[in-house]
Amino acid sequence: EDWEVVKLNDIFTKSFYGTSESTNEIGKYPVLRMGNMQNGTLIINDLAYIDLEDKEFKKYQLKKGDILLNRTNSYELVGKISLFDLDEDFISASYIVAYRPNQKILNSIFINNLLNTTYFQEKIKTLATKGVSQANINPTAFKEVIKIPLPPLKEQEKIAEILTTWDEAISLHVKLIEEKEQLKIGLM
Repeated sequence: EDWEVVKLNDIFTKSFYGTSESTNEIGKYPVLRMGNMQNGTLIINDLAYIDLEDKEFKKYQLKKGDILLNRTNSYELVGKISLFDLDEDFISASYIVAYRPNQKILNSIFINNLLNTTYFQEKIKTLATKGVSQANINPTAFKEVIKIPLPPLKEQEKIAEILTTWDEAISLHVKLIEEKEQLKIGLM
């Protein structure tokens, strides 16, 4: 009851599209694409690269804590959300929009987990307009229409800490299962 309900527009300080420049197999800066976004995290494989002047790079540079929205994709995959939690220099492709949280009032891990719940993923999908082969989410509508319950920052941090601990335990468990399956295959 004591959590305020706010629009995403009220808690993000900045939003920007990724680059629409052509990418290559090699280059100075790695470019995140929609295939790199999975289950709220980033899978850093199959990267594309781009060479940009420093001034141009700064316009697209992702910072740790940015929330990424896959605004264009098939209807089934549009609206994916991932947390950019890397310390390296990256930019994203143009069909990904980056939102920079106001860190004085918003924990990035908390908002990433919240926006990846079934409830919010379904709500985000309602914003998608269907085209012939692609669906698109208007980034401005995303910030204006989606409202979230916002607990105090300390409470968000505690929730994020608990969820991170559970995610780490799940990852470890999955890894152990995969290792046992490989051992079983080897023994067979």
